[in-house]
Amino acid sequence: ALDQNGPAIEHIGEFSVVTNAFNAEYGRTGSWFTNITIRSGTNELHGSAFDYFANDKLNARSFFQPQRAIVRNNEGGFTVGGPIYIPKIYNGRNRTFFFLGQDLFWYRQANPGNLVTVPTIDFQRGDFSNLRSASGAVIPIFDPATTRSDGKGGFVRDPFLLNAIPPDRINSISRKIVELMPQPDWAGRQSENYYSRTGGTPWYKTWVTTVKGDHSVSDKQKVAVTYSRQSLPRLLAEWGYELGNPLEGDRVQDVKSQTGRINHDYVIRPNLLNHFTFGIDRYINVVRFSTVGQQWSEKLGIRGLPFLWDIFPRITFGGGTAAPMGASHLNNSDIGNGRISVNENLTWVRGRHTMKFGFSHYREYYNYLEASNGNGNFEFRNTTTSQPNAGSNLTLWGHSFAGFLLGDVYTAQTASPLTLGSRFRYWGVFGQDEWRATSRLTLSYGLRWDFAPAACDVNDRLTGFDPRTPN
Repeated sequence: ALDQNGPAIEHIGEFSVVTNAFNAEYGRTGSWFTNITIRSGTNELHGSAFDYFANDKLNARSFFQPQRAIVRNNEGGFTVGGPIYIPKIYNGRNRTFFFLGQDLFWYRQANPGNLVTVPTIDFQRGDFSNLRSASGAVIPIFDPATTRSDGKGGFVRDPFLLNAIPPDRINSISRKIVELMPQPDWAGRQSENYYSRTGGTPWYKTWVTTVKGDHSVSDKQKVAVTYSRQSLPRLLAEWGYELGNPLEGDRVQDVKSQTGRINHDYVIRPNLLNHFTFGIDRYINVVRFSTVGQQWSEKLGIRGLPFLWDIFPRITFGGGTAAPMGASHLNNSDIGNGRISVNENLTWVRGRHTMKFGFSHYREYYNYLEASNGNGNFEFRNTTTSQPNAGSNLTLWGHSFAGFLLGDVYTAQTASPLTLGSRFRYWGVFGQDEWRATSRLTLSYGLRWDFAPAACDVNDRLTGFDPRTPN
């Protein structure tokens, strides 16, 4: 979103947080907000350079990890500012200044020491004869194909012979997915038996560039122009299988944002100051799975889903004992967000009163393409292979992976691609006065009017429901 736009810390000259009951000049915000002023150049040329370095070669291994977590981290950059000076052409001392800041952040991490759960080799073959509870008792699994009435208002199922699913009962789609699953690192454990091969964010990078120019038109008028650009590509992992394995659900998120401001200050009289700001903001967020375009619906044999990018389907397991980690992810989208803003403030100091008057106008767009559920979101739970009339054992017996092998889905979701082209308008007008009634008492009061009409869609695709409107 646009609120993610912002400069690097080294580019900030002043920072403040406004909370609680703030003045009427501040609108369209919650219980707090921040004010940031970008650094400006001065009559002297100044600059800085910095770098923060971290590497796992300098770290000790955690007691519970088989090896050190991979860490590669560099955060560096530079700033420079001063007067604009072109020999024999222009001398901007006391009049025209520049500031340039560049921030670079590079980060890579992997946490191979975290233990997660994958199905044991026996479970992958359909053999649950050694599926045991915490007390060591064998947990039975039941055949959902034998579900029938128990004559008492409930249902009953037959257990699988030897607590194993016959090979010819294993679903063809499930069989293909099992071929992608790794073997446990700890062969004797049915849970927490596999070391994660990924961290949540294996790598991400950030480049932030800020350029600012200040110019004194006269003793009474000053103009400032600021431009900031931020790029944040990063790789997001999900489960811990391994990067490149379609089960992992790893995806690249590429976020780009741009912010531009033109400020004009005019001292009309010593007690009358006008401040005008014109702003442009732009934000783009693109998320793409590593499995985009790999025809997984066709490879697995899944039919009839309104997929757009044909990614690997989302799979989750839950309930019972030793539920394994899932597969893939949902988020696959394009977001484009932008805003043009105009703000006008007039400050008038008269006696003990400091009065402010102003208005704001925003024109904002939000373009969105969502295709997350197009390839299906399938949930498997232990209750599909448990005994329906087993009372409290219903949630203890059975196994979610057994239901997966049978192709017996607990819940399934899919969705057609969603596209939005929302447009927003906003107007705000305010009047504010701070009255220093005495040296020990200051009263602050004001009035603000905000108007934000309902959003519209560029293709008129928004609908609503009004119970008072006749059909």
